[in-house]
Amino acid sequence: MNTKSLAWKQHGALYVAIAHGSRLSRPHWQTFTNALAGAPRPTLLWLPGTSGIDALARRRLAEGLGGQSLALLVHAQCPDRGVATALRWLGVRVGTFEPHELESASRFLAVDAGLCWRALAGLGRLPQRASQSELAQVGGRP
Repeated sequence: MNTKSLAWKQHGALYVAIAHGSRLSRPHWQTFTNALAGAPRPTLLWLPGTSGIDALARRRLAEGLGGQSLALLVHAQCPDRGVATALRWLGVRVGTFEPHELESASRFLAVDAGLCWRALAGLGRLPQRASQSELAQVGGRP
């Protein structure tokens, strides 16, 4: 599914999502977390800027993951780095990685780095401000 501030897709043994925008739509987030709960698997979530993931959204994400691991791709200065800490408090196994650390994130999730890259690239129309040039920087790829 792809909305203005949230896009996600199941790609083989991996869910990949990108969330951006200060106001995530609760219904879209609920649809995303319901999809996760329907087929729990490791998830790669890229937060290229402020996402608006509040306490309720974090709780729904933790429930949707169903014990699976989550790798967050966030920039060092991004306020959303705190999302990882809050998710850990909810019992989620979460790793936080800079976008250029895609290989480390894939090892954390125990999936192939190429799968992570293809999944991100396969999201199609990216949400606002998550440009193709930003995507090209993920994992150090040109």
